[in-house]
This record gives sequence, structure tokens and C-alpha cells, in this order.
Amino acid sequence: MIITQFKMEHIVYCQDSIYSGDLKEIRKNPGVFLPLGVAVTHVNNVASQKQLSVDEMAYHLNAYFKTAGNRLATQVPLIIQSYVLQDYAEKLQNAMMLLLQDREGFRFFLGERKDTANIRNSLKNRIQRLTQARQRLAKFPV
Repeated sequence: MIITQFKMEHIVYCQDSIYSGDLKEIRKNPGVFLPLGVAVTHVNNVASQKQLSVDEMAYHLNAYFKTAGNRLATQVPLIIQSYVLQDYAEKLQNAMMLLLQDREGFRFFLGERKDTANIRNSLKNRIQRLTQARQRLAKFPV
């Protein structure tokens, strides 16, 4: 499970705006309690520096727990998506290797259809004739 988590983190990028949004929401509601039972208190005018620091830590802890809970709830679909993506990539790689090893099929896919070859040759001839005509017209004085 942990290995899958690290593999998933290489694919999925989670922005810090989620945590910032949760922190702003927690600061708007200062009376919210943390899961550990520590309350964020409303600061009075004569609050000490230590109390401000404790309150700030409580805000961050509350935001962290909220964000961690939300991310854990979305983790299962991300693991499933990561597994499906890796499984599909592995199957595609195996199919491509089999295709490259099959010489008969390889020649078929690299071969050119006869009608396409004829069209390509006629277009090349047309380009050559038009280039010659342009060169001859360029020699005429204006």
C-alpha cells in the first residue's frame, strides 16, 4: 500500500491551495475543536506571545487534520486510477513489443498501398513540372 502511495505521488500532483483554503476556513471559525481535544481560543487584547503561538499551532493542526481526512477519502479512487493507468501502459507496451517482433505484421503496417504510391508519384511529377514552369516564367522580362 505504501509503495502504491509513492508511485501515485509521482503521477498525481496535489496543490497546497487545498491546505491554504482549509486554514482560511478554520481561522474564520475560531471556536472549532481539534480531534485531540485542544480548542482554538479567541484571543483577548492582552494575549501573550506564547498564547498567540499556541493558537496559531492549533489553527494549523486543525487545518492539517481536515486536509488529511479529505485526502484520505480521495485516496482510494486515486489508487484505482493509478493502477488502471499503469496496467494499461504495461499492456500497451507488451502489445507494441509483440507487434514489432511479428515480421509479417510489421511489413504489413510499413507497406504502402499501390494506389497511394501511384498518387504520390503523380504528385511528385506534377510538382516537378510546376517548378520547371515557374523557372521558365521567371526568365521572361516583366
